[in-house]
Amino acid sequence: MGDVFRVVAGGLLALISSYIGLLIKRGYAQKVDFFKGMAEFLREFRNEITLMKTPLTEFVPRYVEGRKGQAVDLIKEYVTELNSKGKFERDVEKWDYAHMSRVEKEEVLHLFQSLGKSDLNEQKVIVDNFEKAIQNRQNIAEENLKKKGATYFKLLVLLGIAIMVVLW
Repeated sequence: MGDVFRVVAGGLLALISSYIGLLIKRGYAQKVDFFKGMAEFLREFRNEITLMKTPLTEFVPRYVEGRKGQAVDLIKEYVTELNSKGKFERDVEKWDYAHMSRVEKEEVLHLFQSLGKSDLNEQKVIVDNFEKAIQNRQNIAEENLKKKGATYFKLLVLLGIAIMVVLW
């Protein structure tokens, strides 16, 4: 009876350990998806203001329609607060979003606070600069997903297997 309990307990601990590794890897993947969504938004916004000269308040509701993801959710929050309060404010210390660091949150907040505040030519320059920065963040996040996310997952799966073997 005790042997069966140890095998079952070892199997459960291995499963839990593997699941934790999967959650960590998923966190890295969410960050990649967030920055991909932000980069896509900035590309489309730059094209829209360059070609059609559409105001931000008209473009954003059309952009978010039918789209999903954490970046789109944040853009929806942005346009809602922009329409109701006239500005988008967040306390970066309390703002838990997409597993981002404080610097990344400040960068995204600064992006939203800069949109629609200047003339067309200056706005294009701002969007281009932020697009490069977001693309850089996306590349770093993808690299972290490949390296750290996979490493944590493998380590925790191996830890789970080791626990199972020890309890066996």
